[in-house]
Amino acid sequence: MIDSSQLDALDKVIDHHVGKLVKLKENQVDEQTEETLQHELERGVLTEEEIDERRPKIRDRIRSHFRRDSRSATIYLARGKEVQADRFSDVMSQPVGQDELPLGFRMSVRVGDVKANSETSRIPEKLSIDVDPNDVEAAQELFGALSNWASDIEAPRWQQNWLKIRFPIVVILSMWLITGLFVFRFR
Repeated sequence: MIDSSQLDALDKVIDHHVGKLVKLKENQVDEQTEETLQHELERGVLTEEEIDERRPKIRDRIRSHFRRDSRSATIYLARGKEVQADRFSDVMSQPVGQDELPLGFRMSVRVGDVKANSETSRIPEKLSIDVDPNDVEAAQELFGALSNWASDIEAPRWQQNWLKIRFPIVVILSMWLITGLFVFRFR
């Protein structure tokens, strides 16, 4: 299971890359604004003197076409319960019953056109990381950082192999125990 210090580390990875993603989005807004101004200037809809006056309005209109930036962190608990906030540090500070056992988590971030999700699934027990689009350098950097984080928290190979073969071993040991008890009783 992933502990709170590892989720704090995930928060830090996201914090580090959100700034780059915001800059990328602002650069895209600036480029599209200038392209729109140039296009309107070429069509004669706009004069050179009107450019500075219209730039803020066009910039706001273009910015509104981008989806709203978002960030969420969710911890899954037993009986279908969830605890959600913007950051894992906020999630972990929320009161939860002492008998509540975390079963998994989901992290989701969207800045401009870049979205990232990381989630654990219970069956099969695995961690998934998705970052889109994959042809944007800032998104590739975020994916690399999330992959490095996942590698750092990964269980040792012997534990991973144990998880894969534990059911057959438990069945074999149970049958061996039952057979032993049966033989011992009817001797």
